[in-house]
Formats: sequence, structure tokens, C-alpha cells
Amino acid sequence: MKYILREIGWVFNDSTYDNDGNYRTIEVFDTLEEAREVQKELNYDYFCRKFGFLHSYEAYGDFLTNFKPYKEKVSNYLIDKFGFNPTIRLQGKYDYSTSMFLNKPTIKEVEELLKVMNISFFSVTETDGQSRIQYEAKINGYYLGREDEYLWDTNGNKRLRFVTKREAIERFLKEHNYFLLLIAKIQNNARLVGSLESLSDLPSVLQSLINHSDHLLYKNGRLTLAKEMEADVFLQLNELLKEPFVKFEEKEVEIIWSTFENEHLSRMIQDERVWNTLSERNSRFNSLSDLKNSKEYLLKYTFRLSMYAGYYNYKDIIEDYFKQKGGEPLIEKYGYLYYKDVRIQMYGLIKFVKKVRNRYHIQSVFGFGNNPIPDLNYTAIGKHSEFERAFDNSLVNWLDKYGDLLVADLDKQV
Repeated sequence: MKYILREIGWVFNDSTYDNDGNYRTIEVFDTLEEAREVQKELNYDYFCRKFGFLHSYEAYGDFLTNFKPYKEKVSNYLIDKFGFNPTIRLQGKYDYSTSMFLNKPTIKEVEELLKVMNISFFSVTETDGQSRIQYEAKINGYYLGREDEYLWDTNGNKRLRFVTKREAIERFLKEHNYFLLLIAKIQNNARLVGSLESLSDLPSVLQSLINHSDHLLYKNGRLTLAKEMEADVFLQLNELLKEPFVKFEEKEVEIIWSTFENEHLSRMIQDERVWNTLSERNSRFNSLSDLKNSKEYLLKYTFRLSMYAGYYNYKDIIEDYFKQKGGEPLIEKYGYLYYKDVRIQMYGLIKFVKKVRNRYHIQSVFGFGNNPIPDLNYTAIGKHSEFERAFDNSLVNWLDKYGDLLVADLDKQV
């Protein structure tokens, strides 16, 4: 057996990163141990460069299907294991940064973190070492009514290659638009109409597959596919049909390690600069406590309060405060709040979290205008059984105590 190390493609789609399938074969190893060791090193290097964007990697873990508990799990791990500030637990896409680490993580620590995040940038696949074959997959033009169409990545700039046919089928089914297009073409062009003998060289085997699958129906001389298909069933059906849905071209494995090695070296140099900067920063403080409580460090966690009411309560809280004070009502324009034509900008930071009898006690500090952290002593505590609501309540209490400072700052700008 041979073990193929490949880079997993992640492409930017204007707002988030999506997994576009495995591509770029880096190296072929004789043992799994060798492949895993290099995989760990490359994952570490890639992690150092991409950590600031990981909140936008939507196609991994439970990000899309179960976002809130997933983010809570990852955030808690970063807080407990690496000492991150608890502000990262708040909802929304929080920008991470390697400068949030108090100390340089080891390769082993990053490996465990990536397991929690359920993400990898490189894959190891076992394959028959004799053939060294990969497959390029394409949709059969017989069903499309035009030429065969290759499976491309999400940016359409390269053909995807797969170690096994099953892997290609899984990719095809994952790209649901491909599959629904195929279903529509089959129905419109009546391509799966006729006897089982006309559809397959093994009609009895095809009949058995139909009988044992909830996703296939053969009635009145027409074979119908459900809009949800299991990869194994689809692969078996694909192999049985005289005109398969997905056709495969065998290609020799192309090793690109010679070019990738230079990129790897460049990454290592860049990563060392990142961590050297962290070491220089830490050397300026007498203790870890001094570092964690410094404005320089806390500014890395301070975030602007979004006034978009669809996801957050900050807008309503601020409007309620100004209503209670009287005077001119606030004006909303283009998703922002304005006070006498001056845009309100507020920033938030959690200083401390404690849980008492299933209720969060959150101590927060807020800033405004051009001063995200005006004074670390201007804090307020909010309590609630939900983390975000406790933070919201800390904003309510902070405005009650220090709201006049915000108003005074806005009046200066009028």
C-alpha cells in the first residue's frame, strides 16, 4: 500500500471559505506513520497563516448545521486551553488572531485544536501503490444534452481529482446543484425509460438494487431517482447503467512536492516571524497577569457593537437608553444609529465571567467614538442564564452608570 498526502482546497467565495475537495498531491509515502508526521507539520504551518480566517470556514464541522453549540465548544477550548479572553464566546463571526495566544502553541497542541474544530488542511489517503492512479470525474453528456462536464472546484479554475471513484461520487452528491441538474435533465429527456435490459447489461442485479433501495423506483418502464441519494447506492447504480451518470478518466498521480517545498519553506519563515513577534510582546510585561490585563492585549478582543437588529440587541438597548433620557430621538440610517447627525460607535469587551447557579455573571467594559477602551475601571455586571443575554444586560447596566460619558462625547462632535 501507498499513502498519498494531499492539500485540501479552501476557496474564498466573497464572504466565506468553502471546501472545494482534495487536490494537489504533495507526496506519496510508503508508511502511514511517515505521511501522518508530515501532515501534522504542514497542518501546523497552514494553521499559523489561516487562524485569523477560521471563523469564515463554513464547510467543516457543525458550523452550518449546529453553529451555536459548535462555536461554544471551540471558544471554550480556546479559553480553557490557551487563555483566550471570554469575549470570543459571543455570537457572530469573531476574528481570531495568532496574537491572541499568550504563548506559542506546540504542533501537538495545534493538532488537538484542529480535532476540536474538526478541520484539516491536508489529507492522507491509502491507495494501491502499484497503479498510482487518480480519477477525474465528469457528468455524462448523454443526460445533459451536451458535452461531458467535468467536476470543477467552486471557483471553476481546476478539475478535481480523486483517489477512489466513491470519493468522486460523494463530491458529486455534495454539490447538490450538480445532482438536481442531472435529475431534471433525466426527467425532461426521458433518458431512464425502457426495460431494465435496455438500461443495464446486468438487469437482474439492477432489479435487486432497486428492490433494496428507498431511493430508486422502477414503474411503468421508467426508472426514477429520489432527490436524496446515498453515495453507495448511487455508485452501484452508476456502475450498473450502460450510460453511467458520472464517467471517470484515469490519470497518473502528479507529485508537486518540488514546488510545494519552496512554499513550505516560505510558510515556516513567515510563521517564525508571527511567533517571534508574540515573544517580543510578552517580554515587555513582568507577568502573565500584567499581559492579560493590558490595554494592548485586550484591544485584540475588543469588537464594535453591530447595530443590525436582526441578530443583536445592542441597537434596541441603546435606543431605549436615549428614550429614557428624553431629547431628540435617534435616527437609523443604513444600519447605523445617529445622534444629532453623529454616528454612534460603541465597542465591547468582557473582562470577567463567572457562573453561579446556572446564571452567567459577566463583567464588561464599553468604549465609544475613537476610544474603544476609555477606562478599564468603568465596568458593569450583567446576569442571565444565557451568555449573550448576560452580556446585553451588562451593556444596559453600563449605560445606566456611564452613559453620560457617551452622550458628552457625542455632543463634542455635533
